[in-house]
Amino acid sequence: MERILKDLKNFENRIFDIIRSAMEKYWLKKDQLERRITVSKPQQKIKNNLIESVKIKERLEYILAQKILNYRNEIKSFHKRLISLGPDNVLQRGFTIASDNQGRIIKSPEHLSNGEEFNLKTAKGSFKAKKL
Repeated sequence: MERILKDLKNFENRIFDIIRSAMEKYWLKKDQLERRITVSKPQQKIKNNLIESVKIKERLEYILAQKILNYRNEIKSFHKRLISLGPDNVLQRGFTIASDNQGRIIKSPEHLSNGEEFNLKTAKGSFKAKKL
């Protein structure tokens, strides 16, 4: 879970770096246009471009925030599913875990001989059993 959150944070940082880089390019373009003002006076175009760049930045930030929120919700959902499939939760639903005397999980009846003892773990405790 921590690894996923760390990856998500790294992804978020990369996206913010991309946005910052794009904004720097817009500011450089704005500076170039300001230099042209002294010659051709296109103040309205510069103002319009600046307004448009701010709108684009805001849209990108909104989209990024929504994506991050969606990923966080997915991670929470996956986490809940993993917890519900954990051994303790499976035992709470009435299942048991069978293991031999060395503690190895018994996956098939063929792993035991007739009359051999084994352990059964339940949600409220353990007990011994014998294969018939």
